[in-house]
Amino acid sequence: MSEYAIYKNKKILSDVNSKSVRLFSKVKLDDFEKTTHRNGFSIISWYEKEVNISDVDIVFEETPYIKYLGEYHDLLCSPQTSDFIKDDSIKICTTSLELALNNGYERIDKFGWCKIVKIDDIEEIVLRRKAVGPFKGQDCTDVIIKRDKVREYIFELKREYEDE
Repeated sequence: MSEYAIYKNKKILSDVNSKSVRLFSKVKLDDFEKTTHRNGFSIISWYEKEVNISDVDIVFEETPYIKYLGEYHDLLCSPQTSDFIKDDSIKICTTSLELALNNGYERIDKFGWCKIVKIDDIEEIVLRRKAVGPFKGQDCTDVIIKRDKVREYIFELKREYEDE
């Protein structure tokens, strides 16, 4: 699950507090400043900008669900991991015992299971959106990504988190 804001008609990673919204982008946008952060052993560069809450249309959490074999699976595996996409496949994970047992997942810890699936076998992706912060309670429209756009979405998601 990630948090985004709609700012100047663009969906941008964000972090909202009671008075402002911090926006994050991997590409240079107008008036964004380049910042560098240490994340464990790696250095991450982002472009950031802090804006007033009134400058964004909405801030929302977005959770992707993968439709595979006719059922919806959580995409709990982070696009930040190096093996998120490998050999034209992605790793999907779940905490649902029933889903794991019925679909051949491998147990990874006490409550989690993962499975490698071919990108072309994904029927669709549903992005569930829920307004947060001062926008909580406002309507957010879920986004459905059909099979012909799934590959494009997955690779864009991976690029969003890649280091420069």
